[in-house]
Amino acid sequence: MSDPIEIFFDGLARRGYEPILGHTVSDIQWEILDGEASDHWWVGIDRGKVKVRHGEAPARCLVRQERQTLVDTILGRNNPMSTLLRGQSGFSGEGEALVVFQRLFPDRAQTAQSEPVAQAEPAGR
Repeated sequence: MSDPIEIFFDGLARRGYEPILGHTVSDIQWEILDGEASDHWWVGIDRGKVKVRHGEAPARCLVRQERQTLVDTILGRNNPMSTLLRGQSGFSGEGEALVVFQRLFPDRAQTAQSEPVAQAEPAGR
């Protein structure tokens, strides 16, 4: 499995509990657009207990975005709230859970620190 979206949601499901979401009771449905196709992931949150399903399910919050936008967010290249403000993502329903959930995505500072720095080749080789 090398798909960043699957890795992200499967990792979230394996954790099972997220302290950041300890005061949240909600569910979020992602609709991920890829050309004419769409994919769906559902995340249920009950005071930090997290359940994840690949597929459609009713939810209090629906997030709709292009696949590449979500991949870039998962990889820390995009800030989730910035994508909403720029119109690259949209949501309907209750947004409170989404505001809290965004903290589970890596930020640019975290990913910049973890990316290897290219070493310059010494001159004359």
